[in-house]
Amino acid sequence: MPNVVPLPPRLSPHFPDLTTGTLNGKGLFDLLMGATKEHLMEEFNSQRLRGTDYSKVYLGSMESALSNAVQYLIGMGLIDAQLEKLAAETALVKFQLEKEQQLLPLEIKKVIADTDLVKAQIDSEKTLLPLRVRQTEAEIKRIDAEIDQIRERNKLIPYEIKKIEKDIEATTAEIGKIEKDKLLIQEQINEAKFRVSSLLPAEKAQIEAQTLKLHQEDDLVKARTLETQKNQQVLEAQAALTREQAATFVKDLAIKKQKIVADAWSAMIVADPTWGGGPRDYNESGL
Repeated sequence: MPNVVPLPPRLSPHFPDLTTGTLNGKGLFDLLMGATKEHLMEEFNSQRLRGTDYSKVYLGSMESALSNAVQYLIGMGLIDAQLEKLAAETALVKFQLEKEQQLLPLEIKKVIADTDLVKAQIDSEKTLLPLRVRQTEAEIKRIDAEIDQIRERNKLIPYEIKKIEKDIEATTAEIGKIEKDKLLIQEQINEAKFRVSSLLPAEKAQIEAQTLKLHQEDDLVKARTLETQKNQQVLEAQAALTREQAATFVKDLAIKKQKIVADAWSAMIVADPTWGGGPRDYNESGL
């Protein structure tokens, strides 16, 4: 009788429910969300996560927790079904082997007993008709052939047992692969937790630093623009004042020239009362 490989123990706890429908539920999604909220609350209280960033991270964490919980439960359900199938197949093989081993001696004993009975009948009926003898001999040959078949079958039993053992080994290897897949899923969960707890705050800090730098550069540009506008206003005021001073200077120059001409005319009149010239209007001369 071959050794039956025992089923491996669970490497992780089994969560029968995805969620129990409460905030403090005992389902896998409830527990993952509870841990996620604790991490988010710590980041929020430390003022490393604010405003829309909190809602984005919370939504992403909820989606990740739900996806991982569903994948885990589906994987565990598949593992349970495969383990149950393996246990049933192993029990069936064991039952069949035990049945064959129990029936085989009985069948051999029956054949031997039948043979002895036939031989006894032959001894007691040797005087019967030759036809009965030939029939008996034919029956003996048939029984001998059955015995040979049983013996040949007995020779094949070890090979069948080895085949069953190989099937068990293949099934065990498949279970090992499933366990590796479970470990891979756990590594993905741990990586997601690490990203939530470490990488996301670092990325947020880098984005905030870049945003602050952009704001500072924008403030500097605005300050330079305001300074340029103020300088332009000063220059425009200076230009207006210069134009006003130039107009005043031209006007004063015209008045001075008219006064000089008037004074000269008055002097000529005083010097020569008969002089008939008159002062010119220098406003019309283009001054």
